[in-house]
Amino acid sequence: MEGALESRRLVEQLYEFDVLRVDRTTAAHGLEVREPFLDKAFMQHYHNLPTNIKCPRNNIEKYHLRKAIAVTYPGLLPDEILWRQKEAFSDGVSSFKKKSWVDELKDYADSIISDKEFEEERRLYTPMPMFKDALYIRRLYNKHYGQIQP
Repeated sequence: MEGALESRRLVEQLYEFDVLRVDRTTAAHGLEVREPFLDKAFMQHYHNLPTNIKCPRNNIEKYHLRKAIAVTYPGLLPDEILWRQKEAFSDGVSSFKKKSWVDELKDYADSIISDKEFEEERRLYTPMPMFKDALYIRRLYNKHYGQIQP
């Protein structure tokens, strides 16, 4: 249940960070990106599914989505792609061998933002950043693109 609530919270905040960032950075280079799984009707349907359907099956994340693709569009993706282990995007682009890019970012944010500073500054934003790395990314975004209006 806790995982489902966290998932919903992240999706609700997605537009304010990831989607806006992707839109602005790609548009700056004349590109347009489509996010098919962020369709409102799709997301509403997904959130209304029972939690047990959304849980990994046989250690395969998003099993029901993968199975739907396999049945509806057989051969669209090779099985080694369709059924491979899910990998965080940022981990897939990491050049660090011992730590993922995400872990490096978290360590860096922790080294430059004190606990006191984090507690004071995070309250300035809606929604509030939950972790120091999120606050750091918010600072960078605001520096380069301006404040996000609630």
